[in-house]
Amino acid sequence: MNTTRSMLEKLKELNPTLDVYHCEDEAFQKYGTVVSNYDFSGMIAKANEFTLPAEGVEYLRSVSELEDATLLSSLSQSFFNNVPLQAGICHGRNNKLNALEWHPSNELLVAASSVALFLGHVDEMMNLQYDVRNIRAFYVPAGSCVLLFHTTLHFAPLHAERAGFRAIIILPKMTNAPFEENPLKVIH
Repeated sequence: MNTTRSMLEKLKELNPTLDVYHCEDEAFQKYGTVVSNYDFSGMIAKANEFTLPAEGVEYLRSVSELEDATLLSSLSQSFFNNVPLQAGICHGRNNKLNALEWHPSNELLVAASSVALFLGHVDEMMNLQYDVRNIRAFYVPAGSCVLLFHTTLHFAPLHAERAGFRAIIILPKMTNAPFEENPLKVIH
């Protein structure tokens, strides 16, 4: 059995009450798709140089060391209608779901280490509330990239390994920026 499948089996064994799928399983198609034919090795190597926070999760929305202009331009053309992109990092130790979010655009997640994702779908919301019994868990092996559709509810990845996790997050520029960084222009 290869390492990816054995890690998935270990996650299933440790979480017997939870169905855990691989991101390449058909069940993932409702939430996103696996992205191939891009070389993320340079980004991953740089992401792995970042020191994990002592505890919890840290999200840095835009990290210049990860923003390979040629790669981001190509990804923008393929997945974001030529919108300028930012590449950031979400890393740390996380073993729980404590929030859900979604964006008006898709999101690319490059797994610098193996991660697990809890995903839902906006169509399952009722009055802006979500029944977490509808959540699905997916394993994303290190080195993989997934495109999460704009209709996918998600939050910080969970670590699939005791050491923690590192994920590169690629979104349109200024996503998750504080309001003062992106002032509203008013017509006078």
